[in-house]
Parts: sequence; structure tokens; C-alpha cells
Amino acid sequence: MFSELTLDNKIYVVKIRKTEMNRIENYGLSNQTSFGMKKPLKSIEILQRKAKNVYPHISPYEFEQRLYRQNENISTPLLKILKKIQIKLDAFRLEMKQGIYPQKKLIENMKQNKIGNGGEEVDLATIIGKLNGQKNIFSGRINGLDHGVAFITDKIVKNGEILFLKNKDAIIIDPQLGITDYAGNYYTKLKEIMGEQYKRQAKYNAGLCIIPRNNHSIKELTITDLKTNYPELLIKDYEPVQM
Repeated sequence: MFSELTLDNKIYVVKIRKTEMNRIENYGLSNQTSFGMKKPLKSIEILQRKAKNVYPHISPYEFEQRLYRQNENISTPLLKILKKIQIKLDAFRLEMKQGIYPQKKLIENMKQNKIGNGGEEVDLATIIGKLNGQKNIFSGRINGLDHGVAFITDKIVKNGEILFLKNKDAIIIDPQLGITDYAGNYYTKLKEIMGEQYKRQAKYNAGLCIIPRNNHSIKELTITDLKTNYPELLIKDYEPVQM
């Protein structure tokens, strides 16, 4: 899969995501294939895949990780491109904080600028859920890790306040790792994937601790507008999950 990315008025044609998408999707299929998956999870799995793939984009984080996996001696031109991508993403994030209508700005960034890390994918998953009638869907990050997830829960959620989730308290949606599962199962898988990194950074967590962020109500008028302008975000026959 190729994508054109404009930086400093220069157009770069970048091969994006194909090997990474295969790795992530194969992980998802080998661990929790949709075939035989319980109906609530199967429905949310479709949402998760759409958030990851509906707008092909470059993740500076994944790009950097892939470069280092392939070659420890990365050339200076590649590092310069990577830095420019990150600067462009940082500028967009600053604009998001200062502007209005953040949902539309996020979608346009993913669609037009083709740049986004896990945080943008998570926020897009939350928007997609709301556009398709999913209630109680939120964005957050894992306490102690720079890693975002969306989640569905009937617990009281407040931005910035740590939320402890266990067993079936919530369904976790992780576009970056390609995982959709109940909180307890997700916690087990996260520890397996993150390994030593998780032990170092989240060693004080007794379980899955999420800090909600960027959660704002969307007015019905806004939802109608987004549905009209971005029909590709709608999921046919989506069945909202009740917790």
C-alpha cells in the first residue's frame, strides 16, 4: 500500500503499513479470530479494524520502530523525514487543542494529512463508535504507558481520573495492536506483548488502569453532519453493545 505525504512542499511516496498491518492482523487472527467470537466482540472488532484502516496513514511511532527493527544504523535522510512527520503531527495536535469542532479536524487530518499515531486511531475509533450509535465509548491511555485505547463501559468516566477495569468491566479497543477484548483478557495480552516494557513502566498497576482523556459529548447536529460528510465511517448493520 502506498501513500503520498507532502512535507515542505515536497511529495514523498511512502510504502506504508503493509507488513505492519499483516503483523497486527495476523496477531489478532491467531489470538481472537472473529470466527467463533462472541457477538458483542465481533461487532466491536469491525469498529476497531475500520479505525485502523479506513484512512491509510503513517504512524511516526510505528515508522520509527519498523526502521530500527530493520536496521540499527538508520540513514540521516530517513531520520529527517521521520522528524518532519512528527513535527507535522505535533502541529496538528496543537491546533486540535486550540480549535473547535475537534472531531472533524481529527478526521480531516487522518484523511488528508495521512498522519496519526495510536492516540489518533483511538480517538477515531471513539468517533466511529458514536456515529454508529455506540453508547458509553471513551478514549484513554494505559496508566504508566504511552499507549492509547478506546473502551466501552457502564462505569462513571471522568477525564484525567484513573479507572480500574477488570474482567468484563469494559470492552477494550486497541487499533494499534489490533486487539478487541474484555478488560481482563486484554490485560493478559498486553503484558504478553509489552513484556519488559510493561513491567518497567506499569509495575505499580495491580490490573488494567486507564486514564480517560479527550472525551467530549458530540451534539446530535454534529453527528448528523459527520455522517453526511464521512459516510465511509458508517458500519452497515452495526449492533451497539450493551454493557
